[in-house]
This record gives sequence, C-alpha cells and structure tokens, in this order.
Amino acid sequence: MSTIKNYYQLKATIEPKIIGKSELPLTVEIKDKTFESQSREYMLNIDKYFEDKDGILKHFPQNLVGKMYQKKKDPIDIMLSMPMYMSIDFIVSKRVKNILDELNINPTEYQTVEFSIEGQIESYYFLFIPMLRNKDYVDYRKSVFHSSRLDNTTIFGTYEEYLLARNNGYRVKTLYVSDELSDRDIISLQAAGPFFSERIVEAFNENMIVGYDIIKGGDFKVDLKFS
Repeated sequence: MSTIKNYYQLKATIEPKIIGKSELPLTVEIKDKTFESQSREYMLNIDKYFEDKDGILKHFPQNLVGKMYQKKKDPIDIMLSMPMYMSIDFIVSKRVKNILDELNINPTEYQTVEFSIEGQIESYYFLFIPMLRNKDYVDYRKSVFHSSRLDNTTIFGTYEEYLLARNNGYRVKTLYVSDELSDRDIISLQAAGPFFSERIVEAFNENMIVGYDIIKGGDFKVDLKFS
C-alpha cells in the first residue's frame, strides 16, 4: 500500500494577476500538420488512441516550434496547447520538468518532449500523461455520477450500464479506482484527471511554480478514492 494520502486535480490558471485579462489560460499554438492530424484523430476516436498509446511518442512530430496564442504574453510554468492533444495535459517549463525528474516519479506515469516557443531562449516541454481506460480501473459499484441535465445522481453498478447512460451528460463526482493505482503519483483516467499526488503539489508550491490552480469545487471537482 502507498503512503500517498491526497491527490489534487490541477488546471491551468485563468487568474488575471498572472495571465492578464483572458478567458483562456495561457496557451501555446502548434501549427504543424502532423500534430494537428494526430490531435484530431485521437480526439475523435478514443479507441484509436488506446491502440496507439504505447507507441505515440515514436510517431510524435519532432522539433516543433510553437507560439504564444495570446499576443504579447510571455510563457509561464504551466500552460495549455492548441489544438488539444490526447494525453498532453499541459505544456511545462524546464523548472516543472526538473521537479518531476527529481521526485523520481515512475516514467510510466509521465513523459516529456522538448520543443521551442518563438521568441524564447529556454526550452519548453509537452507533458504526456498516459490515460487509463475506465473499464480497466474504475469500480462502477461505488463510483458516483451526476447529470445536471437530468438532475440525477446515481451509481451505475457496471461499466456496461454506464455506457448505456453516458449520453445523458453524467459526470463522475466520486471516483473509485483500483487499489493498484494507489502507489502512483500521477493518475489520469477517461472519467477524470489528471490527479497529482500531494508531494508533487507541495514541490510546486515550494518552488513557486506559476500557472496552475487546484480544482476545489464546481462541476469538474472529483473526489478520488481507492477501492
């Protein structure tokens, strides 16, 4: 059993004091045909993503150059990519990469790919967090889902029952996952995530990493528990 007790959902910040007036977190735009094609393919076909997951980095385009989507804004430690790319949860600075490396997190939980941003001397990195299949790890006998559309909260009981109802806008609120994931520092499933362990968040705080918020409430807040 792991000694890790707490996990946190992180999101790229929209705090005006950090990014200025913008409804979108600071974002790096990638204009590359292969990147855009792969992004579109995996976003539209999750089964294709899982087929290719273990070999995605072998086919990922190299030597990419991005530019800041928000004009006249400098990069910060944690940002988003445009377009979205399945399993690239954030774009991060070398400072973030160094923290993750120094914590000796299992390399199966994340990988980074270096690239450059126009006008910047320092390198930045795509942070790949492999996504896990719901049906392999989620305990549907305990996980709690809510549909605002139906004003209904339910436990489905089985993955098959969840599939039949998922088009009704159900979001997971309490996510029970297999105990075999409890030793991980980073957990990302189709249902929710990524979740970061307390020691990662503490290291970010100690090193004054800029660009993230902890999700503390609202529709996207999920309580992670182990079954």
